[in-house]
Amino acid sequence: MRNKLFKRLPIIGTIVLLLALCTVCIIFASSIGNQIGPGSTSDFPQHGEYKINSQTIIASLDRGDTEVFMPELETPEVSNQSLSPIFWRQLDYLKVANALHEFVWHEPLTSWNIYAATFNTDCTAATRGFGAGQITYFKTVWINELPSYAARQMTFSPEQNWVEWGGETNLPHPIFGQKGFDLSKFKISADDALRIAEENGGAKFRSDYNNECNIQLYLFGNIGWKVAYFHSLASFTLDIDPYTGTFKVLNSGK
Repeated sequence: MRNKLFKRLPIIGTIVLLLALCTVCIIFASSIGNQIGPGSTSDFPQHGEYKINSQTIIASLDRGDTEVFMPELETPEVSNQSLSPIFWRQLDYLKVANALHEFVWHEPLTSWNIYAATFNTDCTAATRGFGAGQITYFKTVWINELPSYAARQMTFSPEQNWVEWGGETNLPHPIFGQKGFDLSKFKISADDALRIAEENGGAKFRSDYNNECNIQLYLFGNIGWKVAYFHSLASFTLDIDPYTGTFKVLNSGK
């Protein structure tokens, strides 16, 4: 009887181990492949927006002036739309993101990683910058002795003279963690990625459709930059490595 028990111990141990692993998977893997945070900035548990002067905010921040975010009721002099289209470069978006994060949460972004970023522009402004953008940040936090992700998101609309923020949400932590992006280590910025796309089919796509299209750059997952040109009848998309600049055309625009 005792010998049979000893023979069964390895089997019992294996079953216990498998059950433990399954439990760990359920706890930590539920967010694998899912987007961090709600679908839009306004869906976060805490969120808000501020009016800005898109024409002057970058120069103000460069001078060290951080009093650039204003409640809407206090800014009747700033219209909902700029007198002329405003387009920011990647560096401009990062400057405003850092300033907005410190203004809202009273801490720098040094301990936060970028989970995803999106920049948009009209095809007529392909060489001028981006008319809108969104950046999602995350970092690991511990809740009830378990790792979790805190996520914060900021949306920017220079043309409409406003910025929006959302945060205070916590999500499950994947088993192997989530790899973030450090744009300071990229050799290819969003501006460079758009230039590469333009030189390798993007400009032709715009010409074929008389600039009646839109452009969106994504930074998400393990791909790096994804540049997509959209027209109602067709699209043109490339993946671009942010460290080498090598690219892959995913479709030819037909």
